[in-house]
Amino acid sequence: MSIDPVQFTLPAFEAPLLKGGVSHTEKSGNSFANSLSTAMDNLRDVHNQSNSLIEQYAGGGSIDVSEVMVAMEKTSMATDLAIQIRNKMVDGYQQIIKMQL
Repeated sequence: MSIDPVQFTLPAFEAPLLKGGVSHTEKSGNSFANSLSTAMDNLRDVHNQSNSLIEQYAGGGSIDVSEVMVAMEKTSMATDLAIQIRNKMVDGYQQIIKMQL
C-alpha cells in the first residue's frame, strides 16, 4: 500500500499596491473617508442621545436612572473605542513614515 503525498497549490503572491491594484472604493463603493465620517456621525449621535437623557433626568422627566446610566456607559465605551482606533491609525501612519524606500 503506497501513500500519495499531499500536494498544495498556492496562488501566486501579488502586491496590488505596487501594481496599482483595486482600491477599496472600487470593491465596495464606499471610501475610507465615508466610512470614517459615518463612524464619527454615529459617535456624535450616541453622545447626543446620552446628553438628551441626562437633561431629561435632570429636568425632572420620567426617565429611569438605569436608562441614564446605560446611555452614559454606551457613550463612554464608544468614545474609548474611537480613541483606540485613532491611536492605531496614528501608529500605522508613523510606521509608514518611518519606512525606507
